[in-house]
Amino acid sequence: MKGKKLKPQEKLILYILLAILMIGAGFYFQSSRQKNIKYSNEKEKKMEEVEEEEIYENVFPSLRELYNNNDIKAEISIPSINLKELVVQTNDNDFYLEHDIYKNKNYNGAIFIDYRISDIDTAKQLNIYGHNSLNSDLPFKALEQYLQEDFFLNNLFIDLKTDKKAYSYKIFAVSAIDKSDNEHMIISREKVDFLNHVALLRSKALYDTKENVSENAHILIIQTCLYNPERFLLLMAKRV
Repeated sequence: MKGKKLKPQEKLILYILLAILMIGAGFYFQSSRQKNIKYSNEKEKKMEEVEEEEIYENVFPSLRELYNNNDIKAEISIPSINLKELVVQTNDNDFYLEHDIYKNKNYNGAIFIDYRISDIDTAKQLNIYGHNSLNSDLPFKALEQYLQEDFFLNNLFIDLKTDKKAYSYKIFAVSAIDKSDNEHMIISREKVDFLNHVALLRSKALYDTKENVSENAHILIIQTCLYNPERFLLLMAKRV
């Protein structure tokens, strides 16, 4: 018995249905492929992050032994200007103004973290201080170059290493302020207050990248001295 011959209209409907099925299958496979690629990329990224954490080498125990100083807490560097220095912290902001990293009396002092910072890795604002000098070539003397806008724009990144991790900070503003101005010394802030605090700091900037600093940001402020006239130089950076 011969099958029923399809009418032209029926053939057209059948072709349309087949085309719809093929297009649907194509979308399904493409969507599945994109999901698999996304999953693979996310998995690879997580593996890289885990691997990076696993291979981070904490050198500070050996450095504390080498310098016989348990106050060594971090290392700060600005690779683009070949600045790399160890950073100490004690229970006040006076001792390392007149003592070096070996704890010897030295009026050139050392580079140190504000004593009020209880946890370097989680601090909302991290303040680091170091001397400058008219007569001595101290490490932070190189920071005077940030008074030039071109230099500022071409040297924006600061690295900080702690016992736990290596961080990168991006400078968002540079200020030269009067020594009586202590806004940058207020380091304990609630989230809402923090944004007002950052806005006040930026309002005095010589140069500003206008980069967004959110309420969840972690900021770093480096302070040193300027002369003729005497002022404080501030580099303000956010963790990236």
